Amino acid sequence: MQLPDYKIVLLVIVVSFAATTFALLLLSALTAPAKKTARALLSEAMNECVFIFDDETLIDATPRARRILATGPRGMSDWARFGVIFGPRFPDLSDKIGGLAEAGQLQWTSADSPVVKLYAEWWDGLARIVLDERISDGPLVDIDRQSLAAMEEELDTLRGTTDHAPFLVWKQAVNGQITWANQAYLTLAARFYPDEDVPTWPPRVIFPPAAVKGDPPAEGPRRIALDIPDKTVSWYEISARQIGNETLCFADLVNGTVRAEDALRSFVQTLTKTFAQLPIGLAIFDRKRQLVLFNPALTDLSSLPAEFLISKPTLYSFLDRLREKRMVPEPKDYKTWRDQMAELEVGATNGTFEENWALPTGQTYHVTGRPHPDGAVAFLFEDITAEISLTRRFRSDLELGQAIIDSLAEAIIVFSPNGVVATTNAAFVRLWGLDPDTTFGDMVISDVIAHWKNKSLPSAFWDLALRFVTGQDGRIDCSKDVMLSNGQNLQCRLRPLSGGFSMVSFATLSPEPVEKTAAWPDRVNIDA
Repeated sequence: MQLPDYKIVLLVIVVSFAATTFALLLLSALTAPAKKTARALLSEAMNECVFIFDDETLIDATPRARRILATGPRGMSDWARFGVIFGPRFPDLSDKIGGLAEAGQLQWTSADSPVVKLYAEWWDGLARIVLDERISDGPLVDIDRQSLAAMEEELDTLRGTTDHAPFLVWKQAVNGQITWANQAYLTLAARFYPDEDVPTWPPRVIFPPAAVKGDPPAEGPRRIALDIPDKTVSWYEISARQIGNETLCFADLVNGTVRAEDALRSFVQTLTKTFAQLPIGLAIFDRKRQLVLFNPALTDLSSLPAEFLISKPTLYSFLDRLREKRMVPEPKDYKTWRDQMAELEVGATNGTFEENWALPTGQTYHVTGRPHPDGAVAFLFEDITAEISLTRRFRSDLELGQAIIDSLAEAIIVFSPNGVVATTNAAFVRLWGLDPDTTFGDMVISDVIAHWKNKSLPSAFWDLALRFVTGQDGRIDCSKDVMLSNGQNLQCRLRPLSGGFSMVSFATLSPEPVEKTAAWPDRVNIDA
């Protein structure tokens, strides 16, 4: 049976379409890449340095890649350790790796060698990263095993040193990103983000950019306070040095130093307030003899302007200005003045300078010089004009009182409560030939009574006087007549004074002494 022509044409079309469809499917199957596993990706380059990451977890790696990754710091995620190792050599690694899934393939060139490459490929959710250190597509550079072992040992030593260092060390790129940090820095950074179970890489930046700017060593460290989330404020001194395109930074905890400086500052403020309230003028000169500290009282006592004192004059300039203001004793000549000032400096350094300056103005200053640490000297200026005036007035009153009792015809001697002679008058010295002021030590009642007995006839009055002065008997005003060895009669009187003092007075009853006769011996033998 012969088919119609149109059916034959239709059959040819269907067969041709089927054949074409089969050919396209076969071609697609042959050209499409097969879905690869991590092991399949590694089997392609077992001799290369290949890492297979699933997010931040290393799911497989070649033996060489594992050895390299093992050199990274512990206690971090696999990807963080990878960043620590390769970040310094490939500075923009962490910036670009986030776009691998979209780009499919990425490539980096090492900053220290243009022939060293790092390739990254995205394979169905896995990141395959290859380190290519081949030179001109040749084999890997053969490294001497002894040299490699020495370098690894040195690397372990350096890493252990930095991780156990008590201060923070880290490196920052130009964009401020941390490219390396020791364990102390990572520990502190973790305190700012306690919710992160695994530390991220690169680590968080915890110091402001201005604090870690690379500076010449002469500028010295900067001090900055960190407000840590656990409610503590810590002070750090930061030093930064520019090394190539990176900045090497050091931060040392100085809380103890800051507290000590605060305590010292508070102590100095307290001293300053105390000095400001002192009526005594204070001037401290350093080892170069420049004025470094003074108080307001010095301005008042010296009559020197504050502007002059603030300008830190030398000791000799200070003294010269005092001389111009007539605030020092008037010297005979300038040479004598300079010699006196040289002696003043030496005496202050030795701590032996102490003088009263009688000024031309009528004032009197007590000036003291004392040595201070580190070769400094301090001078104290005290206005003792009122004290000197009071002393002079008191001395004048004493002299007047002494003159009054010396003018009395009655001989008087006064004893203190403990029996020591307090004072006598001129009549007493003439009568008894005894002057207590001429003795080296104190004269007591027993010494005086012995002298009286030696110059008089026996009398019970002397024992009464001893008991009266020493307080053994009642202190009642009483009197008794006594005869001297020369026959002169005396009226002796005991009088109590305020404060426990006692006064013994002698009034002459016979105007003239009687000539000595055999009946009036110099001493009477009481035993006889």
